[in-house]
Amino acid sequence: MGGFRRIAASDSLCDVTMKIPPDGLPIGRLTSGASSRANTLPRTCASDSPALCSAARSIALLFVFNGVLLGGWASMVPLLARDYQLNGLWLGALMLLLALGAVAGFRFGGPQVDKRGAREVAIWSYLPYGLALVAVAQQWTLSLLALAIFALGFFHAVMDVAMNSMAARYEQCRQRSCMPGFHALFSVGAGLGAASGSLTQQLGGSLSIQACGLLLLFGPGLLWIMHSQALPSAAELAASAQPADSGSQSVDQDISGSGATFSSGAAPGFAVLALVAAGCAMIEGVMADWLALFLIVQQGAPDAQAPLGFAAFSLAMVAGRLAAPRFVDRYGSVRVLQWSLLIGVTGLVWLLLSPYWLASLPAWLLIGLGYASIIPLCFSLAANASDDNNTGMAASKTEILADQHKHAAPEAQEGRRLARMGVFAYGGMLTGPVLIGWLYYASGMLTAFVGLLLVAMVMLMALRRAVRGTAEATT
Repeated sequence: MGGFRRIAASDSLCDVTMKIPPDGLPIGRLTSGASSRANTLPRTCASDSPALCSAARSIALLFVFNGVLLGGWASMVPLLARDYQLNGLWLGALMLLLALGAVAGFRFGGPQVDKRGAREVAIWSYLPYGLALVAVAQQWTLSLLALAIFALGFFHAVMDVAMNSMAARYEQCRQRSCMPGFHALFSVGAGLGAASGSLTQQLGGSLSIQACGLLLLFGPGLLWIMHSQALPSAAELAASAQPADSGSQSVDQDISGSGATFSSGAAPGFAVLALVAAGCAMIEGVMADWLALFLIVQQGAPDAQAPLGFAAFSLAMVAGRLAAPRFVDRYGSVRVLQWSLLIGVTGLVWLLLSPYWLASLPAWLLIGLGYASIIPLCFSLAANASDDNNTGMAASKTEILADQHKHAAPEAQEGRRLARMGVFAYGGMLTGPVLIGWLYYASGMLTAFVGLLLVAMVMLMALRRAVRGTAEATT
């Protein structure tokens, strides 16, 4: 794998150095003739390049495949509890093993992506991920089931880091927001995987048939794409790249209206992004586990209609992720992130104030739309975040520029940052429902969801403060 290869070019405005990392997706560095400040903005690739079109299809399939297997696992949980006669305590312990496996996978996958490249990590992780799901579906002893569940969480996280790294590099090449769209495909895949469980049961099939069917359905296509060089090589991307029109813009300004996605500008630091991602994942987990019960207990929804709340929330999530790239390209990632948090807070307030479950229908949609693109945008911004200790609240302009120079090659730490972001997001999704359950037991359902609203407001205020602090430091 070795080090980076360099492809150099120059024009009258700036010198352009293309650094080609092992996974074949380039990161450009623009340096003006008289300035020593490093700019991590990549070169812009032709949107109709065959190499980029091939990359988009391959990365999209990775997201769909990852979501399908995770959705398949979710559909197996009730049947596993029945077949192994698991009570709530044992089932919770197995869920904890899945989480521990994911944390281990994130910690392992990040350095591997930085060392070997996202493409290679994705190639060797997808087959063990599928086989882990097949192992979960077998009628083995409880100890072997626990080992298989740990492996499932581990390889899910490894592939998650690789595919998000590839998606970040792809949108850096195109200079357009693409991450929310890829995450929308993950949501679609999760829905297909969950639906496969229902279909398998209706046809009288077993869990093994379901797991093997998912692997055989998506595995060969993914194998062909990964091994037929459908992911672009460094030479293909270099040939299809076009220098960005730098004009008179400085390194602290956005390019092509992409906001803070591809520049340091007023983007918050990693700590704030991690807080926002964890809070958003917490809200998503609570909506999945507790929204239906909230509608029944607090707003009198019939048992048969209560699941419609989460269905509407999920549809709004997919729609929001598909629509987000257009707004990001026009207004910038940080601004869309702030608007999304505000929309989500509005939806939660509407939900709490609604006297009847049908009156809260707009709230389900607002919450879904508001929190749809937050985690994808946090991953995208984290791929270019400067440092864990830079929260964007109190750094001076000199410190920021010095930090940019110190981290002139962000791809060297990209996998680790994405892995840490995954740990925060996954942790929030797991701990959120538990905390809400404790609050519900101690003080009632309404108090529990008021606590969720407070979390959402803390996220919004922290992001606004971080953005304002960074903007003031750079003026």
